[in-house]
Amino acid sequence: MTYGCEAWTLTNRDEQHLRIFERRVLRKIFGPVQNEDGSWRIGMNYELNELIGNADIVRFTKSRTAWLGHVMRMDDKGAPKRILHHHISVMELGHLLTSSGLTYPEVSSKVCHDSFCQLGNSVSLP
Repeated sequence: MTYGCEAWTLTNRDEQHLRIFERRVLRKIFGPVQNEDGSWRIGMNYELNELIGNADIVRFTKSRTAWLGHVMRMDDKGAPKRILHHHISVMELGHLLTSSGLTYPEVSSKVCHDSFCQLGNSVSLP
């Protein structure tokens, strides 16, 4: 849902629509709430907020945008910025998957480890 949210520019209306969508999804996930008399009703916003610990999709999106801004302002020699601009082709990833017999998480870990090594960083993976 939030893939690429670092590049989003949110207006107040967009934020409102995101929050409405988030509450709709949460109501589907958590289902109806049972009253003391045994009847069922839709969960209220404050009940949903208690269930998710006041997490908010708009705050999450804005924090990701802030992090991207931080990385973009970094020195070009900083590891996060170099990793941001490092690319691996889909063909290279597909070749690794088919030729190695590894699972996707194993290949992803290997690619990340190799990327760090190529960028001059030493990373210790378990």
